[in-house]
Amino acid sequence: MNITRPAGCTGPIPLEYFSTHKHKCSSTADQVKIMIVDDHAEMRRLLRSVLAPLATEFTECNDGAEAELSFARERPDWTIMDVVMKGVDGIEATRRIKARFADARIVILTQHDSPPVRQAAASAGALGCVSKDSLAELGVLLRQEGSDRPRSP
Repeated sequence: MNITRPAGCTGPIPLEYFSTHKHKCSSTADQVKIMIVDDHAEMRRLLRSVLAPLATEFTECNDGAEAELSFARERPDWTIMDVVMKGVDGIEATRRIKARFADARIVILTQHDSPPVRQAAASAGALGCVSKDSLAELGVLLRQEGSDRPRSP
């Protein structure tokens, strides 16, 4: 998936770009729910902070099994899924959620960014894969994809 970079930016997209640029969902009438799945509370807190301009509501999960249950109940617009977690990992949780909810929009977030991880994420049905070293790209990806796609009941 291609991410549009700000002019003159060749490395990771600066966080300042993420926090100051509007996205498709910036209207106060839009209600955007994001589910964050990561086994580290500090990473979940950081993601909430980074994604706050995009979301009106957050759900947090510690692992893939909890994410499966929460997704069915919460039906988030976006799910940000870590790869490496105890129990059910992010790739398997993505596969399971997509099997039940084909319209689920899941982005894999990984510390271990590599072609095999990206391929596994795509095969599981994730819309993208973002390195934890480039969190600003996550916001750009969510904006680029928009949140106006209808979800099934």
